[in-house]
Amino acid sequence: MLFYRTDMLPENWESNWDDDKNGVADFLENWNDLYAYSKLLRDTDSSANKDSQYGFMASLNNLYLSSQFVLSYGAYIFGTNDDGTLNPKDIGFAANDSVYGLSALKQMAALMNEGCIDDTITLNRYEKIANGTYFCAVSTPDTYSLFIEKLALQYEAGGLSKEEATSKAKENLMMVELPSKMPANGDLSTDSSSMSDDDFVDTVVMGGVNGYGISSYTENREACLEFVNFATSYEMIKTRADMLGIAATRKDVAKDSGEVTDMIFNSLAEGRIYLMPSIKAVDQIWVPAQTEMADIAKDAFRLKNGETEKYPSVTEIKVAVERINQNVYDAIYTLAD
Repeated sequence: MLFYRTDMLPENWESNWDDDKNGVADFLENWNDLYAYSKLLRDTDSSANKDSQYGFMASLNNLYLSSQFVLSYGAYIFGTNDDGTLNPKDIGFAANDSVYGLSALKQMAALMNEGCIDDTITLNRYEKIANGTYFCAVSTPDTYSLFIEKLALQYEAGGLSKEEATSKAKENLMMVELPSKMPANGDLSTDSSSMSDDDFVDTVVMGGVNGYGISSYTENREACLEFVNFATSYEMIKTRADMLGIAATRKDVAKDSGEVTDMIFNSLAEGRIYLMPSIKAVDQIWVPAQTEMADIAKDAFRLKNGETEKYPSVTEIKVAVERINQNVYDAIYTLAD
């Protein structure tokens, strides 16, 4: 999900950033305009160190949070066997046009700071959204309360009471899906007004489901079952949805919650959410992907630091994603032996 503050929207967004006049800012609908708005913020940053205003921010080394840069372009984690089961020998990070997505990742990194190549942005996004340094950041629905908490503290520091600050934070903090369209050729710098629907691909993100399990070794199976029943009861799931912003998969809670939950379920049905593979081999995808994605993102800063780019074109990026495939395979099979 994308988190942003309505009170940080530009005053002219309706006239300058809503070309289709549908009441939603273009930079919340497609990645080219999100790139353009992020670039505008960077170009007009008047602070001494040029570090006071950024647009879209994310830890680009994080496969889960930045999966749109590969999955939207036809990449996949594991293929399937004829019977529909997952095949961890078929690793698909380099499939189809994933190189274009990672080229877009490098472009977006250039509008961030070097915190995008590690976990820095994941750790500071709540505070930086609250103080206005970041316009928007990517996170999961269950972190909603953390954004609210930091934003409320910011408003309190400005003189509001705790109750007023919390109310204002809930009024201004928005949690929406990531922009639904990415450029098919991976070039975020193209003016969206010159593009047709055929020039875009649907944004696809990774999603996961939290669940409970009972160990077969436990001597307290009935007590465990009672806890699971308690934790998954209507009251508890509804409370978590209200407090944390989780998207409930319990039908009755989902029906009553609406809004974000409906949005997520619709996207899942439309194929715009790629569910994390539920097999043990998925443990081995994270480090290889993180290593290469971080290195590609770092390329945006190499020239600034007087170094030579490692990924000047999609040719070099192709080698990097093929390396992800090989390293994942080795982690699952070769190193395990």
